[in-house]
Amino acid sequence: MGNLFDAAKPKDAYGNDLEAECFVEPTTQHGREWGWKPAKLISIDPNSFSVQFDNWSTLTYDITAISFYGLRRVIVDKFGRNIKAQMKVKTSNGATGYVTMCNEKDAQFFFHGTIRLYRQPDIMKYGIVIDNVETKARACVGCT
Repeated sequence: MGNLFDAAKPKDAYGNDLEAECFVEPTTQHGREWGWKPAKLISIDPNSFSVQFDNWSTLTYDITAISFYGLRRVIVDKFGRNIKAQMKVKTSNGATGYVTMCNEKDAQFFFHGTIRLYRQPDIMKYGIVIDNVETKARACVGCT
């Protein structure tokens, strides 16, 4: 697992940069037994970090909890659900599209013949949500 903190930027357990307003999820047994969903990273410094859980208050942890829980940065929709490639999505203004690519920092969307790359703040700003949670993935004709 990655470096917890360096002079440049704090990292998740897999070496991805962490910054305020991104979302993290646990990947070790310790986190899964809590039933964690992705949580919003509110603040982080060399000694501690604070996360906000859905319907919970903000909690602060020692920086070593990043590796203990195996925290990994993820991209989520407006409701905190993990976004994955080929999912159907819609925006708050009703535009529908598909996720063509997703990594820990951003996601690429196909809307009305246009490909757009959004980071987590953009996803929240445009109210992007997974259109049909029961549909795990759909083929997108012309998206590739």
